[in-house]
Amino acid sequence: AGLPVSPAHRQGGGGAHSSMMEVGFGSYAMGWAAGPQPAGAARADANAVLARAKALGYRRVQLADNVSLHHFSEDALLALAARARQDGVALEAGGRGLTDENLHRHLAVATSLGSWMLRFVIDGPGYEPTHAEALALLRRAVSRLREARVVLAIENHDRFGAVELADLVAACDSPWVGICFDTANSYGAGDDTLSALRSLAPHTVNVHLKDVSIRRVPSQQGFLIDGTPLGEGSLPIEEVISTLSRSERCRTATLEHWVPPEPDFACTLIKEEAWCVRSTALLRSWFPNSFVSHTP
Repeated sequence: AGLPVSPAHRQGGGGAHSSMMEVGFGSYAMGWAAGPQPAGAARADANAVLARAKALGYRRVQLADNVSLHHFSEDALLALAARARQDGVALEAGGRGLTDENLHRHLAVATSLGSWMLRFVIDGPGYEPTHAEALALLRRAVSRLREARVVLAIENHDRFGAVELADLVAACDSPWVGICFDTANSYGAGDDTLSALRSLAPHTVNVHLKDVSIRRVPSQQGFLIDGTPLGEGSLPIEEVISTLSRSERCRTATLEHWVPPEPDFACTLIKEEAWCVRSTALLRSWFPNSFVSHTP
């Protein structure tokens, strides 16, 4: 189908996972820093995410809806793309709220950034299309995606179960529509990580690597699911990577976090930054070819 090929599929060598896909840093790895700040302080923008990723040695960054690239002017997008190229970083784009207009807007963003893919969450604030409505929209989008040479990656995100999402993508019957598989999100739809993966692996083009702990509350009447640094929680992250390696369609992996907040917001930001360092140390051991050689 003439789809773009990631650098990881050409370079080979390195660690156990490095020849399978290339790992990158996601703007949701610093969701608190890029979110609303107390007392109106400035939140981390796309340039701040790029700076954090560069400091950690990443060569790929996924900029999702929390940095609002669809509000950037064309000049600002081109300037961001130029900075990334200067830093030796490839960019991936993401959005939320899958309407025709919003997809068109974000497709222009992806094109300006040179992104091979566009990760999208179907639902948005006050917007929850039916399965049939989402399918009709995706079918309308295929020709535009093909023309732009951008793969649309629909993220598993709470409301739609994995089987529903797999059916949605299969019904599109296009290499330009796939899945962004998040290792934790499907718990919100009643699917555990591995059962969701069984349905979605054949369609997955990008994976969000996120870890959580799952434990009973002291009363024994329920469970708590909290984020952890990568590799320190309950999720079978290495099995996910191995499975997607065998599928041969997944091209990139993206670090994300769910950081439980501290009572003081400044401490939450310090904790989040520390998690980025800890998770990156593990990813460096798995995907050495995805990083520059220096250690931050």
